[in-house]
Amino acid sequence: MKINNCFFIPARAGSKGIKNKNTQDLLGSMLFEWSFFLASKVMSNNDCIAISTDCPVIEMWFNELIKKNEDKIYLRLRPSNLCEDESSTESAMIDTYKFLYTDGIEIGNFVLLQPTSPFRTDNILQKSLNEFYKNECLIPVFTAKKDTPFIWKNINDTLSSPDYPFNKRKMRQALNNSEYIF
Repeated sequence: MKINNCFFIPARAGSKGIKNKNTQDLLGSMLFEWSFFLASKVMSNNDCIAISTDCPVIEMWFNELIKKNEDKIYLRLRPSNLCEDESSTESAMIDTYKFLYTDGIEIGNFVLLQPTSPFRTDNILQKSLNEFYKNECLIPVFTAKKDTPFIWKNINDTLSSPDYPFNKRKMRQALNNSEYIF
């Protein structure tokens, strides 16, 4: 099955800052659920949602509320070696991609929705998706703060970030960006 967009929600159990942050209550829902609600609202028939976690509470939520009622919503129980404080989001995405591919699911694009940014709107996400498709899926799109360290320049028809060593980037928690599409 070909999937156009996979709305990817990384929600591991551990956290250095706030214990069990992804399952903390925020206005009557768990923190990670706000990313799920947004993806559910924006996704089309050719899209899916994938949650990557090692959290028993999220696994139970999925098994009780989602698994029986929805298709195209997947839970990837993330291996422990990808759940450490220094584990990258990209490693969890690759793991989920391989997991889904093994089940015969081919993903066109990943839409990364960080659970720690619950106040995004469907309007912003849809606008980002539209921009991504307007550029024929060739230029990654992300939301950022005005003072983001990601300053890209077109140098000889090549995008580069001369002021920021992207290969030595900080962990996402230090930047406060909320969505990425690539």
